[in-house]
Amino acid sequence: MMKQIIFNKKNSINQLRTIILKDNPNNILLITGKKSFSKSGSEEKINKLLEGFKFFRYSDFESNPKYEDVIKCLNILDKYEFDYIVTVGGGSVIDFAKLINIGAHNSDLFKDFPNNINNIKSKGSKFIAIPTTSGSGTEATHFAVLYFQGSKFSIANEFLYPDIVLLDSTLTLSLSPNQTAVSGIDAFCQSIESYWSINSTNESLDYSLSALKLILKYLPNAVNNNCKIAKENMIYASYLAGKAINIAKTTGAHALSYSLTSKHGITHGQAVALTIAEWYRYNLFNYKNLSDNRGLNYYQNKMKKINILFSNDEDKIVKEIKKFIVKCNLSVNLSDFNLSSEDLNELVENINLQRLKNNPIFIDKNEIYNLLVKSL
Repeated sequence: MMKQIIFNKKNSINQLRTIILKDNPNNILLITGKKSFSKSGSEEKINKLLEGFKFFRYSDFESNPKYEDVIKCLNILDKYEFDYIVTVGGGSVIDFAKLINIGAHNSDLFKDFPNNINNIKSKGSKFIAIPTTSGSGTEATHFAVLYFQGSKFSIANEFLYPDIVLLDSTLTLSLSPNQTAVSGIDAFCQSIESYWSINSTNESLDYSLSALKLILKYLPNAVNNNCKIAKENMIYASYLAGKAINIAKTTGAHALSYSLTSKHGITHGQAVALTIAEWYRYNLFNYKNLSDNRGLNYYQNKMKKINILFSNDEDKIVKEIKKFIVKCNLSVNLSDFNLSSEDLNELVENINLQRLKNNPIFIDKNEIYNLLVKSL
């Protein structure tokens, strides 16, 4: 994986000026959110930091990047030449910037989609990511999400990895309690899922546990009190969770979440939170269906290290996870979003198999359905 430079100190955004003065780019593409750019305080700071440099700002795209938005942007950018990309925003904004960067430097990538999607040969421009939320972790990954004809595609290539990440928690202070909660709970679920994933390594396990410990300690205070110290810790925890899924990837809860978002309009972090506790129950008590080829002893010893963060009693872990989510003012019940038992079959049929295959315990459709019933 390509090496990444990270700045993780208060007001890290100010490092942008030093970096750009050193690189002296000819033309900068600045990709931002529509409203978050101003609301987060980024706009005023970025305009000063880019003073004297030629840049073009682009923000005309929706959350959860769509194929049509990418093509529209690339067609507009055909008239320009950029040797530098700076992106400021949440997970969707950073993902969009990743797609534009590789799309602009790999001309056939989005033609006849998705048949050419793995034909990424050029890294593209130097790429600086500045997250304004603490949750997606995409600034730390070589993945980007793209929606095409209502289906989610996860594109993976080391050339999607940002060169430099500036973690500045002051940009997250304007987030509403709900925005803080849904982004933070996404990182919470990423930490758990990457930990038990069949792809986990010693390195990813360290990232997962470090992230989870920080999230359990600081997320409620970040949500309920907008605490500056809590938000400083949460933006780093989100980055660590991103580092974990960059290696191990996500599993069952994320596999179900995409349909909950695309079909039922439930915000991503909330969507993942709706089933994470029941996935924990399933992965904890169904050892006989283990699909992790490292064996039962390995898996049980690994799970003991994460279980203890919730409870000394295995039977209380699911309850503690749900309590934590509720403490962040989020729901743990599908029924709160008007989903009934009739919707569950559709969710089962539309589960993301790419993510499901990373789950450590094999699960069939009937068991997924039963898991969803418990989540109602």
